[in-house]
Amino acid sequence: MPSLPLASMRLAPVRSALLRRRITAVLTTVAALSALLGAGAAAPPAGAAGVAREAAPTAVSGFVTRSGSQLLLNGSQFRFSGANMYWLGLAENPTLRFPTEFEVDNAMAAAKEMGATVVRAHTLGDTVGCAQCLQPARGVFSSSALQRVDYAVKSASAHGIRLIIPLVNHGTYYDGGIGTYTGWRGISDPARFYTDPDVINDFKQHITTLLNHVNTYTGIALKDDPAILAWEEINEAKNPQAPVSWVSTIAAHIKSVDSNHLVAYGTQPGLQTDTLSVPELDIEDVHYYPMSVAKVNADAKAARDAGKVFFVGEYDWVNHDGGDTLSAFLSAIEGNGAAGDTFWSLFPHAPTHGYVQHGDGYTFHYPGDTADMAARGQTLRRHAYAMRGLPVPADGTPSAPLITGVNGDALAWRGGALAVSYSVERATAGPGGPWTRICDGCATANSTPWRDTGRPADDTVWYRVKGHNRAGVSSPWSPVFRHKATRTTVTDNLTDWSTAYGHTSSLTFDSANSARFGGDTSRARRSGSTGPQHITYKFTGVARFTADTYFWPAGTVEPFTVQTSADGVSWTTAEPSLTGGAGDWIPWTYTLDGLTGVNYVRITWSDDSELSWSPQVGKVTLSG
Repeated sequence: MPSLPLASMRLAPVRSALLRRRITAVLTTVAALSALLGAGAAAPPAGAAGVAREAAPTAVSGFVTRSGSQLLLNGSQFRFSGANMYWLGLAENPTLRFPTEFEVDNAMAAAKEMGATVVRAHTLGDTVGCAQCLQPARGVFSSSALQRVDYAVKSASAHGIRLIIPLVNHGTYYDGGIGTYTGWRGISDPARFYTDPDVINDFKQHITTLLNHVNTYTGIALKDDPAILAWEEINEAKNPQAPVSWVSTIAAHIKSVDSNHLVAYGTQPGLQTDTLSVPELDIEDVHYYPMSVAKVNADAKAARDAGKVFFVGEYDWVNHDGGDTLSAFLSAIEGNGAAGDTFWSLFPHAPTHGYVQHGDGYTFHYPGDTADMAARGQTLRRHAYAMRGLPVPADGTPSAPLITGVNGDALAWRGGALAVSYSVERATAGPGGPWTRICDGCATANSTPWRDTGRPADDTVWYRVKGHNRAGVSSPWSPVFRHKATRTTVTDNLTDWSTAYGHTSSLTFDSANSARFGGDTSRARRSGSTGPQHITYKFTGVARFTADTYFWPAGTVEPFTVQTSADGVSWTTAEPSLTGGAGDWIPWTYTLDGLTGVNYVRITWSDDSELSWSPQVGKVTLSG
């Protein structure tokens, strides 16, 4: 794996007028949202006279086509509102990683509940230059990364959602960009991405490989899959803007490979009007930070007059940057003939508890973390159905939560899509009850781990959790979770190797500068080698594992990998939760909880870090 700059794993920047968000891996909580307006009802959309509106789909079939400035599906006008979920192919919260299938499905379910029929997802098409990217190195493509694309496309289709997929970033973020392509050719000026023949051919190869890829879940080539609405040539082309010749060349290349899908061009800020004359281009995508009714109406008119489809690819739904009100901006979109819009940006429940957080100021969790977010969420939902000419339906039934662990009296669960609150029941006689309600709608996804202060101190107990939607409709109960109240605990302070079951040879102990490590007087680190080193622990019936680690706040390092095993031979890569993130050397605690059938745990240093002395492991705790 190539190394990640740890500094970029600590904080996500807040967007200014010209530069925003989603750039770096984030190990931080989401910024508090301070909105300026209440959410208002959306007006019905203005559709073309005599054009039928599409019915609400239950699954994706048929290709979206273009007639002048309108999108059509099966001969009827297709208008939409949806979300950006840039992370679907490669996430960076809390570290660079592939998203889990749960996260993909959970976010798709939330988007569908909001009325979305389209999701825009950068990392399904644009990732280059990292080990987990679609194209880790020039001309080399990753089957693992492509498989994550496959799953996201499959999930989108199952939820009745189509995808708009950008193919490269104008800026260079964690998922790469135009500078990655020029860098591969030893070119220091990223603007030559648009003019250098070799770089253009490299980008064409990326496009050809991706579009011809056959989905491992469905057996359908991406170029033949109706779940994809359009390929977007580039995300947020800025000054220097892409030459019209490049826009035309790339659009023509996409259509030479794929005759089924539309081609979009994305720019920020403002519409690049000279691209309106490109015949191969179907859709103009413009972003609005802040939201501006005057600008969106002017851009929509210019695109419509040129016979191009107009699409609002991103916008500041929370008024983080000021601007016009959300309700006024959405009403403008409904009335100006825009084909659709996707707000920035929607995140799922986290695999362990709570939500995936992203600290750029535009993060949305459905149904909403705060009263303001919830109100704006309903404004977005009404708008989505208005764009489709449909009444807003009753709230859907939440999916069942999943208890992921109990630590003392702290109960954690993975949230169910659409739930606004949760109830908890406890049993002491056995998994069949009788059950005692100990929390009646008192918890939210953000209040987990939730504490059961009345739990019997020394007894085994069983828990179950269910979620409730905004109308009070309940999900099924979670699977029953058994918690053995009294645990055996082993702690390794990493002063010697007496507690560990085994370790690789190029590891040593560091006892220097304990004040910079929160007083930790001895930590394990690599001794000169940057190869894949690991420590293995054997603990029969381990239910909980924690590792206190430290990262140097400069340089480039990779996060640890944690694996579990029943027999010490076959290993499964786990998905630990991470807490911490503030200090001299930055502390991060890796936690696995609710483990069953696990007798061995292994923590591994990456094989590609540039620093042998960072990161370090300070303490490991295992409980039964």
